Amino acid sequence: MPQPIADSVPWEDLIDSISFIRLETNKDCGISKIRKIIVHNHQFYIHDFNNHRILVFNKHGRYVGKLEKRGKGPHEYIELRDFCISDNSIYILTYRKILRFTLNFVYKETLDIKIFDHNKDLFSPLQLTKHNDYFYLWRGVFGVKKEDKEKFSLIKTTSDMKVLESMFQISRKIINSSKFSKCQGFSNFSFYWGNDTIYQVRNSLDPKYVIDFGENQLLENNIPTGFNSNVGKFIYNLKNTKKCGNISNILEDDKLLYFTFLKSGFVYNAVYLKDNHKTYTGEIQITPPISPLIIDGKIDNKYFSIIDSYVLKNFLDTKVKDSPCDTLNDISYTDNPVLLLFNFKKNNYDEKN
Repeated sequence: MPQPIADSVPWEDLIDSISFIRLETNKDCGISKIRKIIVHNHQFYIHDFNNHRILVFNKHGRYVGKLEKRGKGPHEYIELRDFCISDNSIYILTYRKILRFTLNFVYKETLDIKIFDHNKDLFSPLQLTKHNDYFYLWRGVFGVKKEDKEKFSLIKTTSDMKVLESMFQISRKIINSSKFSKCQGFSNFSFYWGNDTIYQVRNSLDPKYVIDFGENQLLENNIPTGFNSNVGKFIYNLKNTKKCGNISNILEDDKLLYFTFLKSGFVYNAVYLKDNHKTYTGEIQITPPISPLIIDGKIDNKYFSIIDSYVLKNFLDTKVKDSPCDTLNDISYTDNPVLLLFNFKKNNYDEKN
């Protein structure tokens, strides 16, 4: 990126055209916790994390159906760790396996993950993405109890699970935040604290952006090494500094690059606008009249952010005047989350669609 991260600016100075999509709530599609949303064919595929299933809603928020095959029988998964959509198929990552289903939830095949690394330990991934005929499987330090530079956090395989490349040696504890993201053909990857590179996921994993936090850059050698270090205490102590790091929640299209990072213990948004080569940042918080939180994706040329119903209910109870969420006055604390849709104001961001 051509400039350092800027000082904070209020989100309401950038955001425009706010509207909402209410995700239908009924006995078949109650959402416990959204881990991930993929937009495909103008539908929302939602990872309902605690219930280990994928719920599908149309672009108006109406419930369409679900992929729920938890169990120990044929064509079932023990747990739904992650999923991706590629080649008009849904790939479910579970323990030691990837199951492929059609978009209509018809089972097609199982890929066994029989990958072993140093000392014949099982490589057990937590996240995945797929590009063309290649899988990228992320395990971070899951299952690793000590520093071992002959073990790796990321593995690239063929579509039939043959290992092609091992990346990122394990030398310290790593926070397993969301690593892969994809939007309108762009697929990106981020690693860990102190590594401020955003990678492009294609047939190979290549550095694409290096984020410049200026004098607040958290250098890799500032981070405790070894598995005996207290990562939680380290992050807590950063509250007393202005150090920045932990790039995650990346989203990119032909108009912008978006990501989040931590600064002084708080989560910040960063939006790099490609047309004017400017970067805007702001602390993630709901501010009057209403503002998005993390940007989770894009549909029909609008960006969307997930807001839990209880958060909106509490916000409405503050009686903020002229709020665009006044149309949600009948929402209850137990309703499914709401998607807040928005664009950027014309003076900052030229929408050419």
